[in-house]
Amino acid sequence: LRAKADAVRCLHFFNYDDNYGGRQDPTKDSPRAQRAWHPLAWRNPESGRKALWNVRITTVDYEGVSHDDGEALLQTIWDFGESNADLDYTHDWRTGDLLMWDNRMLAHARLPFQSHEPRTLRRTSAI
Repeated sequence: LRAKADAVRCLHFFNYDDNYGGRQDPTKDSPRAQRAWHPLAWRNPESGRKALWNVRITTVDYEGVSHDDGEALLQTIWDFGESNADLDYTHDWRTGDLLMWDNRMLAHARLPFQSHEPRTLRRTSAI
C-alpha cells in the first residue's frame, strides 16, 4: 500500500463558488476555484516523516494510476483510517484550551457548532 501511495499524485480541487454539498466537481470551474497537484505520500522536509495528503471531498483525480485505481486506493486508505480509532482524536473543549498542530501533517476539521456560541480561531504560520 505504501509503495502504491508513493507512486501517485493527486489533484486537489475546491470551488469556493460551489455549494459545499459533497464531493467537488472539477468540471464546475470558476475564477475562485483552487486546484493543485500534490504527491499522495508527502515527506515533511524537516522531520522526514511521511503523511498522506487526501481529502474525501477535494481529491478528484490521479497521476500514476488510472482514475478507478486511484479511487480504489483512496477508499482502501480511508477504510483503514476509519477502522482504527487510534488514528482519530477529538478534542473536548474547555475554557482556556489551546490546541496546536502541523497543518502539513494532520487532517483536521471542526464539528458543527451553534452559531450563537463564541468561537475564536487564531492561525500562526512558521516560515
